[in-house]
Amino acid sequence: MEKEYVIGVDCGGTHSEGYVYDLSGKELYHFHGGQANLIANASQAFKNVSQILCQIFKSVKKENCKLILIGFAGLGIFGQQERIIKKLYLENMNVHLVSDADIALINVLRGQDGLLVIAGTGSVVLGQRKTHKIRIGGWGHLLGDEGGGYYLGRQAFKQVTNEYDNGKLSQFSLNFMKHLKEKDVFSVVSNFYSKNKSEVGQQALFIAQCAKHGDPIAQQLIKNAAIRLSEQINLGISRLNVQGTIQIGLSGSLIEKNELYAATLKQQIKATHDNVRFVRAVNGQNNAKAAFYVYQNKL
Repeated sequence: MEKEYVIGVDCGGTHSEGYVYDLSGKELYHFHGGQANLIANASQAFKNVSQILCQIFKSVKKENCKLILIGFAGLGIFGQQERIIKKLYLENMNVHLVSDADIALINVLRGQDGLLVIAGTGSVVLGQRKTHKIRIGGWGHLLGDEGGGYYLGRQAFKQVTNEYDNGKLSQFSLNFMKHLKEKDVFSVVSNFYSKNKSEVGQQALFIAQCAKHGDPIAQQLIKNAAIRLSEQINLGISRLNVQGTIQIGLSGSLIEKNELYAATLKQQIKATHDNVRFVRAVNGQNNAKAAFYVYQNKL
């Protein structure tokens, strides 16, 4: 008798990954595909995911599939789940469509209740308690993303302008201007407005280096950013109303690569909640593993 299995597909704006797991969670197959952002290009997203599924069903019998979980970038805005299932020729199968953020939530928390905090260029806090789900932030760099990489990078530019307004530039601002290869505050402002969101967010790396070398202003900028995100997390804890220990999954480059940021974030949360447990995704494990957790926990 051939093995029964589940399928997980993690779709992103640059590439997608499809995995097959047996019912004990062991990886059986892994396939790569192109982007699958429904807002950027829905027809291409359908094509790329279909190609992954086609490769999978050439390797395993379709009738042995117990569950398919697909995490699409842009699903929340796109909607139309029945249309997506038809486009992928998955009618009459046990299909779960979720956002790319929700598939990360399930994977990091192993299908358990709690919060997922993502802090990269942007930021978002997601929560799940049984069937109740919440989202805080993640509204883009103009409307939200408090405490994310863009927020932190922008604060370095604002530090320069604030100090200029007060009549004296600190060593941090002078170093930042040198880093940007700009000679005065006006060219720094011009530099800011010429950068895209990602380029502003990359300035967080400069701030981290300065902080590591003991610059007090850089250290405070990092702490302030972490405090801003912790406010979103505390709101999430309150809204989720979990009884007992609260699991908080931490993800994203800012948390993973900036020790001061991560330490401040944890400190701020523990100051108001003593019943939290921080967890990280299993090293190297793709979010597609969420398919196994959904099946295992009957989510």
